Amino acid sequence: MSDLSVSCRITTPEGTMEINDGIYYTLADTSFAASAQQWRRQDIQSPYLDGTYTVSAVRENVSINVSVYVNGVDHGDMERKLKRLTDAFTQFRYMMTVTRDDHIVTRDCQVADYQIDSRREFQHAKMCLATFTVPAHPQPVGT
Repeated sequence: MSDLSVSCRITTPEGTMEINDGIYYTLADTSFAASAQQWRRQDIQSPYLDGTYTVSAVRENVSINVSVYVNGVDHGDMERKLKRLTDAFTQFRYMMTVTRDDHIVTRDCQVADYQIDSRREFQHAKMCLATFTVPAHPQPVGT
């Protein structure tokens, strides 16, 4: 089985940022492993019939999980790289393009929630793990 080539780029005011460069940023294997889609529904019910009936529904934003290992040559460098990454994911609006082999998907994203894991083992290795929950428009911009 061959390795899957994955690239993930985010638009920033300074240009495009690659978050899987294999040097300072590396996607964790849990990235893009799951996403969630919910619907905004309008249901009706009757006192004479069982259950409810959906009369209209539109998709809510998709939630995409992205986890990135951040490495630095020292702790100061790692903190600067982490700040650049969190700044990219916490823009009010940005485009995220994921390329798997030759398949490209671009999504219109909004400010992401995130969590930073800097446990002792990571601190000794001058790295951390940043996990983002990215809300994206349900319809990809490009596929």
